[in-house]
Amino acid sequence: TMDGKQATMQLKQSKIAFAPLFEKLETRTLDDDLVRGFSQMMSHMQAGNYMAASDMYVKVAIGNAAWPIGVTSVGIHERKSRERIGSQSSAHIMNDEASRKFLQAMKRMITWMEASEKALAKATRR
Repeated sequence: TMDGKQATMQLKQSKIAFAPLFEKLETRTLDDDLVRGFSQMMSHMQAGNYMAASDMYVKVAIGNAAWPIGVTSVGIHERKSRERIGSQSSAHIMNDEASRKFLQAMKRMITWMEASEKALAKATRR
């Protein structure tokens, strides 16, 4: 079926996307914050707490950075406030293509595990 082909394609893409992650883990070159974030995501997933795993995904993906909404450059203090927005508490993982792909694959895995667990629970209730 079309759904099966799409799922197979996503599995293949995820497998390819995880390769750089595994390489960085083996060579111990993955950023410590990412290691902690992925570790917490996996712990939440193993416990079946997919909401917390998704929250951790968001923290790893975008960090705690303030996102400028609206007009940021009005007045004399524009540069100072703009520098503060982007300078700290930002993950910057989305700037690297390989990192972005394995992070998206991780989110795909969280979503798949949650959906399959719900389907299994629904099937066993019958």
